[in-house]
Amino acid sequence: MDKETYSHERVVVLSKDYIFAKVNVKEDSLTKKQYKIFATPTALMANADGQEIDRVVDFHPTEEFLAIIKDYKKGKNTLPDLEKRLSKKPEDVKLLYTLGDKYQWRGNNEKATEMFTKVVVLDPENISLKADSASFSLAYLKYRTENYQGAIADFERFKTEYSNPNLVGDAQIYIALSYEKSDNKAEAVKQYQKYLEMYPGGENADYAKEHIEKLTQKVEKPE
Repeated sequence: MDKETYSHERVVVLSKDYIFAKVNVKEDSLTKKQYKIFATPTALMANADGQEIDRVVDFHPTEEFLAIIKDYKKGKNTLPDLEKRLSKKPEDVKLLYTLGDKYQWRGNNEKATEMFTKVVVLDPENISLKADSASFSLAYLKYRTENYQGAIADFERFKTEYSNPNLVGDAQIYIALSYEKSDNKAEAVKQYQKYLEMYPGGENADYAKEHIEKLTQKVEKPE
């Protein structure tokens, strides 16, 4: 984001209307906790009182980022706007998913779970192409709240119900991570190895290899 989006002249010019502040959430844990930052990069738009208007999570190219900010300035596609629209279309699957995603990255796990669950129930065939992502997010929320056994069960079930290779690969990584977080190093190694068998050239292959090496050393040389 720094090199491609934030440094672009069309984004820089926004400084006429906004005060920009960059926070390293690894060092500034208080700000991270205050605004419930769960992913980087996160661009948070707030008013003069520090109250959040909305946020942009993950990488977005310049034009896409500017379009999102433009909408937020108009009050469009913000959390309040989406909630209002949902009240008129309570079974709009794509709207439910978008709201679930908003809640997820704001740390409202209960509302996110509610939205994502409705998506999965309303679209069992994944016609919207959102049910698989919603199901994945339900498992991820359990991982994020340290319910590792629940996350493992949900990610394993996800792998049997959906076929999106990117999400299935990510699910396998989170299964391994859940075992690692549960201090079951031997099983974590097996699960990372399983990822490499499934996706030997996958985008998380190096990550899996690094964790296998780290965990194997710990297994062989217990502290």
